[in-house]
Order: sequence, then C-alpha cells, then structure tokens
Amino acid sequence: MTSISQPSGPVLSIGEFSLFRDFIYRKAGIRLTEAKISLVQNRLQRRLTALGLATYQSYFARVEAPGSEECQICVEALTTNETYFFRHKEHWDFFIGQILGRWPRERRLKVWSAAASTGEEAYSTAIACLEHLGPQAAVSIEATDINQRVLDVAKRGIYSDYAVQKLTDYGRTRWFTRDEHGWRVAQTPRTLVNFHTHNLLDAGHGPEVDVVFLRNVLIYFDDASKLQAVRQVAKRMATGAWLFLGGSETLPTGFSDFRLIRPQIFQKVA
Repeated sequence: MTSISQPSGPVLSIGEFSLFRDFIYRKAGIRLTEAKISLVQNRLQRRLTALGLATYQSYFARVEAPGSEECQICVEALTTNETYFFRHKEHWDFFIGQILGRWPRERRLKVWSAAASTGEEAYSTAIACLEHLGPQAAVSIEATDINQRVLDVAKRGIYSDYAVQKLTDYGRTRWFTRDEHGWRVAQTPRTLVNFHTHNLLDAGHGPEVDVVFLRNVLIYFDDASKLQAVRQVAKRMATGAWLFLGGSETLPTGFSDFRLIRPQIFQKVA
C-alpha cells in the first residue's frame, strides 16, 4: 500500500484564505490570488503552532484584536522577500555610469531603497557609491520596508553565498569579511545606510531624494494600490530624480510625473 503523507496542521479553507487576502490588501496593498493559498497556509501554520491555536479562524481573530502585536507578525509572514547583491545588472550599469559618473562631488546624493527587504539593494548602493564617488563622498541611503523582521536581518548585514553570487572576488574581499556565519558587510558601507519601517501606501517623511529603487514590489499591487504607492513615492522625489522599477513592472497608466529613459528607468519631470 502506498503511504500518502497528510498535512501536519489544519488546512486553510477558501473562506479563511479570503480573510487573510483582504487583510494583507488593507494593510499593504498586496493582492493575493487563490494560487497563493498554499503559500499562505505554509507561512501561517507556524504561527498557529507557536500560539497553540487549532484553526486559522481563531488565528485571524488574534490578528484583528485591538492592539495585537500579532497584526505586524502576520504582515511580515505574508510579505515575500528574496534578493541578492547587484540584482538587475542593467540598472546598476545605468546607476554607476549615468548617475554616479556625472554626479557633482560637492553635492550630497540621497538615495531611497523603498522596498529594501533584507538589505542587499541598499548595501549594493553604498558599495557602488564608495567605489565610484570615493570614501569621502557625501551620500545618504534610506532603506525601508513594511517588514521589520527582514530589516532586522538587513541591520545585521550577514549574507549567504547566494546573496553575494554576482560580486567579483575583489568585491567580496574589499567590502565583506567571511566568518562562520556568512559574508559580513564591512563597516564603511554600513555607515551610509539608515534602515526603518515604512508602508508604501502611507505618506513618506524626510528630505527629497535623488534616486529611488522601487523594484520588485509593484507586481504585488493591484492598479489602485500601485497608483497610491507611486504617488506617495513621487512626493519624496526631487524634480529630475531617477526612479528604478523591477524588470516586469510599469508605472500606473496615465501617471505623468515621469518620463521613460530606458525600460524600467524613469526621471521625474514635475
């Protein structure tokens, strides 16, 4: 007789899935289709086990309870984060050649990594600036994400072989130290980056920025959420600032604040 393994916990019903689908849309603007039901079940099952709960319905009640810390934990469980250093080579070639290569050394460059995840993008920016503007360059990098858990990983600055796969041997030796925990980002690039939580659907705070990396996050938004997020990001950008989107992403239809420079690279015009 063939043995078929059974699920190790309760099965997430369509009705329960809809509760979490609507929840993450309200909180983060992310639209989950029913194709993601297994992903949602796998990620939330750990919380049921940790809390000793028997059903996803009871877990949802815990998430929705006023003042519950579980609300943020659930948001973090349902947001996807997977990246590596210098992802999308064509973007970094443009950033280095067309922006850093022409940037006035006396002017501070302000960069926002707007969906920073575990920090590879922000630290890639810091390394590129140090390599091409020099160690005395005036650079500040703001790195935000809705997920505090991944930002904690970013602040530790320790990465796997997979994360540094695109770096040369020189780059790994120059900007990292290797120990039993992985590849540790050197102190100099770390000092350029400030990490904090931010929901892209909310208004941002701080000075105008010159470059925004908003990559591989809009694909999870529907049209309304995408428009809201891009509007909020645009408010933080100086006229002439650069916006980088992910490889399969586009701006909302009719959004006229930017002109297309190259595929997924835009410049703010108003």
